[in-house]
Amino acid sequence: MRVLAALIFTAGMLWSSVASAQDKYYQLLPLPAISPTAGTTHYSAIVLSFADSKVYWCTVMLNSSKKEFSLSCPQYTAFVGALLSGPNVAPAVLAPGPNPAIATTPGLAIWQIDQTSGEVQFCAIGSPPLGSKSSCLETKL
Repeated sequence: MRVLAALIFTAGMLWSSVASAQDKYYQLLPLPAISPTAGTTHYSAIVLSFADSKVYWCTVMLNSSKKEFSLSCPQYTAFVGALLSGPNVAPAVLAPGPNPAIATTPGLAIWQIDQTSGEVQFCAIGSPPLGSKSSCLETKL
């Protein structure tokens, strides 16, 4: 009887860990930030949606001369195919680095994603940029 109870408990624990791994529908892959012109910084990230095999291209534009601080995550329609999914899939990204001829060192930032809901957050490190009330921007896929 104890063996049966232990087996049921172990099976329940394994099932809950598999279920929680399958609840993660999104993966965020940050790319190198670039500053193509003085006062302008572009931060980018690729978001993979495993639920529907879609790819999103998230971009934060920080332009001090125009006082712009914005986040958008449109679907990347140039992607055709299906993403692998499952608890053992580990996405990686191969991205070109910034062009040293035009890029300056951008500020540090943090990207985050709620892997279940698809909410994307970008936070600039330091004081809020351009007089914003917050250092963070959010959007939902």
